[in-house]
Amino acid sequence: MFVVVVLVLERITPQYNWQEDYISELSLKKYGWVQKINFVVSGLLVAALAFSLSQQANIFWVKVGWVVGAFCGLITAAAGILDTDVKQPIKTRSGRLHDWTWYLGSPGLAVSYLLIGFGYKNHPLIFLGSVLVVVFDLVWFFYSSRLGIKPGIGQRMVIFSSLAWAEFLAIWTLWLK
Repeated sequence: MFVVVVLVLERITPQYNWQEDYISELSLKKYGWVQKINFVVSGLLVAALAFSLSQQANIFWVKVGWVVGAFCGLITAAAGILDTDVKQPIKTRSGRLHDWTWYLGSPGLAVSYLLIGFGYKNHPLIFLGSVLVVVFDLVWFFYSSRLGIKPGIGQRMVIFSSLAWAEFLAIWTLWLK
């Protein structure tokens, strides 16, 4: 749902450049209220799903990984409550806190995937896939701007790959039940 709303808003929002602008900047534009709701609802749904999966998992590290994932969902919901002030010369308290949702949420998901992957270490493809997604996301998170990649593209690579892998891991966890 999150990705679909973002893709639609990117196309209908005047003066928004998806390659240059962060997803949070959609909340500052014409349909900003939709993006704020998108953050809150998607974050709460991710938190609820991850918490539910943590209760169903039989493996300790998988449980812990899903709890970390639930925390990251709550962080995403907070991004919809806290206004961004990206690209402004002076940051507000809300803007700084909003920035921290990105700085905590993305590496937090990487930790979540590593824990879940480690829990499924007897399934080499799940373990290897988790490690590869973590490496992919962390490289994009820390190095995309240094490599000259536009910020909007770098952020989308991390968010979209993270969401896709989370969905795969959720299906995998449910399938093992």
